[in-house]
Amino acid sequence: MTPQPRSARVGALALATMLLLAACAPAAPSAPTAAPAAPKPTEAAKPAAPAATTAPAAPTVPAATGIPAAKPAAPAATAAPAAKPSVRSLRIAIATDEGTLNPYTYKTGYPGWNMLNLVWDSLMQLDAQNVPQPLLAASVKTTDAMTYDITMRPGIKWHDGKPLTSEDVKFTYEYFIKITHSRFSSPLRAIDTITTDGPERLTIKLKAPNPSFPVRALADAPIIPRQEWDNVPLERTKEIPAKIGSGPYKLIEATDTAYRLEANPDYFLGAPPVGELLFPVIKDLNTALQALRTGEVQAVARELPPEQVQPFSQAPLKVSKGPGFASTLLQFNLERAPFDKTEVRQAIDLAIDKKKLVDTILLGNGTVATPGFVHPDSPNHDPSVQARFDVAKAKQLLDQAGAVPGPDGIRVLNGKPMAFTVLAQSEQPLRIRAAELIIGMLKEVGIQTTVKVLDNNAVIDLVWKDFDVTKPRDYELAMFGWSAPVQVDPARVVDFAHSDPTIGTGNIGAYKNPEADKIGDQVRAAVDPAQRKQLIGQYERILATDVPFVMLYFQDLAYAYRADAYDGWLFQKGQGIITKLSFLPGFGR
Repeated sequence: MTPQPRSARVGALALATMLLLAACAPAAPSAPTAAPAAPKPTEAAKPAAPAATTAPAAPTVPAATGIPAAKPAAPAATAAPAAKPSVRSLRIAIATDEGTLNPYTYKTGYPGWNMLNLVWDSLMQLDAQNVPQPLLAASVKTTDAMTYDITMRPGIKWHDGKPLTSEDVKFTYEYFIKITHSRFSSPLRAIDTITTDGPERLTIKLKAPNPSFPVRALADAPIIPRQEWDNVPLERTKEIPAKIGSGPYKLIEATDTAYRLEANPDYFLGAPPVGELLFPVIKDLNTALQALRTGEVQAVARELPPEQVQPFSQAPLKVSKGPGFASTLLQFNLERAPFDKTEVRQAIDLAIDKKKLVDTILLGNGTVATPGFVHPDSPNHDPSVQARFDVAKAKQLLDQAGAVPGPDGIRVLNGKPMAFTVLAQSEQPLRIRAAELIIGMLKEVGIQTTVKVLDNNAVIDLVWKDFDVTKPRDYELAMFGWSAPVQVDPARVVDFAHSDPTIGTGNIGAYKNPEADKIGDQVRAAVDPAQRKQLIGQYERILATDVPFVMLYFQDLAYAYRADAYDGWLFQKGQGIITKLSFLPGFGR
């Protein structure tokens, strides 16, 4: 993939020196074969704030009183006095480069999205329990989940000192609606009108009631400066450097191998406690963990392998643990035969022992996923939708589909052997191991699979080119997954299965079912919580029957860091510690 343009190369010598130290760290000992080293980039945490065990329901805005100001109260008028950072610098190892960290170039849900949020702010911010709290906004009020009256905090400024106003918010939302973005455009298309009343007030009216709007839009879409983005067409969005945001950190340098962020001393919630954040790209997890042991990095933004939790729990090292909401699944390309046949997809689902994957790869530190996509601990999950494993039934379905065993035991369907390639990302060793175990499970029912390991960018290019589901896809099967915020609002299941690409922005398998679309539209429009839960249950049952993907597991999270360097990490429920909340001591806890 062509390297992304980068922002100004300030302080390159210091950064290069830091990278050399990290890259030269000796590799850690190999992990036991029973549980290979390394999970995917997704999240991390803090002992003082243990995460709850259930996936949260989508919070709704209080009908009469509105959402109260974030606790504790932030400065109402001007920025808090700049304080000297308690920690001068932290080095946090990441697995891959994350583009230029503008809203159109970040690559992963974790930690890329979280790094972006250090530079940019949204009107609201999910707190440690994933409840939206006002951030740039001082208050958000609604009585009907259709009209949102927003008052912004006074005196907020961009990194260049210019004021951030309601006009910037209006411009941002209208820009994302016009210049399509796979994440932001769909929820913002719910907007009918946006009107401003002075620099600090605006009213957003939706086309229909939408209780997910605070989570999906207000607490998600980063506000961008009009002076930088006005008249920027879609083809130039990746060229805009993230040099002017409003967040607690300023992006000073971004390269293919590292990022450097400096604290914003004039941040409206007060200067963050760490003066500088360095993010070296260390692709090999063992190398990153060894660099943590030696102190060359002070945190690793990747899940700790289960067998490494105990060794990394010895002072000065610490491990933060909690349930994870990031999913791992086997994705079908329904545009490729025979995955256009429901019976074949059902058979593959039945042939895979998900509990064995959790027990073998995660050493039991995870939750078996159910075929309806929604996390099984979510209060909106339909308990009748359960994970399945039935080899005999899988063989029966393949027989019914006309797949006949060949002389080598591999079935033949429509004259072609059932032999397929499974894509897996090199940065995701646990998913690679899962794919290897699945080889044996599918072979037992007469299906041959081969694992093809590519880097993250190459897999994305084949599965979800330019993050646009309307573009051609070129794969058969892929180990994939969605980051933790997806489970915060259970209605987001529709995003990954709706056939309208403006709604199903994550429907990377080209699944189509008119009945599912009809129920999905009702899910998105439902205001009453009981009705919404009932509709989500219906949607789960349709997905469990059609199996557009095989849901495998949700891995529990464990993140290692050096407490002697910084111990202010906050575990955000289901996500981890590399989040904005870890650097805003007075917010969201």
